[in-house]
Amino acid sequence: MKSNAILISFVLVTAAWLVLGHPFHQDPAYHDFADKESFLGIPNAANVLSNLPFAVVGLFGLCCLRGQNALWKTLWIGLILTAFGSGYYHLHPVNSTLAWDRLPMSITFAAVICIFLQDAFSQPSPPLAVWLACSVATVAYWAFTGDLRPYIILQFGGMLFLVGAWLFRRSTLPAWGWVLLGYVIAKILEAFDRSILVWTHGATGGHPWKHIAAAAGFIPLIFRRRRA
Repeated sequence: MKSNAILISFVLVTAAWLVLGHPFHQDPAYHDFADKESFLGIPNAANVLSNLPFAVVGLFGLCCLRGQNALWKTLWIGLILTAFGSGYYHLHPVNSTLAWDRLPMSITFAAVICIFLQDAFSQPSPPLAVWLACSVATVAYWAFTGDLRPYIILQFGGMLFLVGAWLFRRSTLPAWGWVLLGYVIAKILEAFDRSILVWTHGATGGHPWKHIAAAAGFIPLIFRRRRA
């Protein structure tokens, strides 16, 4: 099955990089976000509060749709947990709190991969439990060793694959185009965090809008699922 081949490829590529490559550590400058203003006693308020859309989208998807299987429930729960994990991280952005941001993101990403592969190849869903274990393990490996390589392969390698697969099957996967677009826009906003703060004359950085763009990308999946 193609979906299982993707899982095996991820494991093999990760193992090869771990054996042949060098550790890739988290850049401390990553935690230096442009928005640092407090609001109502909340430090870094824009970056903290902008995670609320993840919870709203996740709750709407979880509560308003019936007859969902474990894949879809995991996706919505992952988004809800991402709101709390990312919000907690942005209260005090350091490596130790970043792990609580990436952990729920890894859960969400495992569900995204499984649902996308099922939709793209019209095959039974890939093993969610295995993808969850691999995805969570990449965060745990980084947290204990400081080495980001498995997490990089999971997130960026996985998203590159999804983009490539979507380009070949976009006519049958229209809702997924919005998910991928939200991800790409989020990464651009993240990269230009400080520049956007300058362009808006100190009103807002790009990172809060990253959260909003990423969460908004999942909204079409809710309506796709309702129609299905």
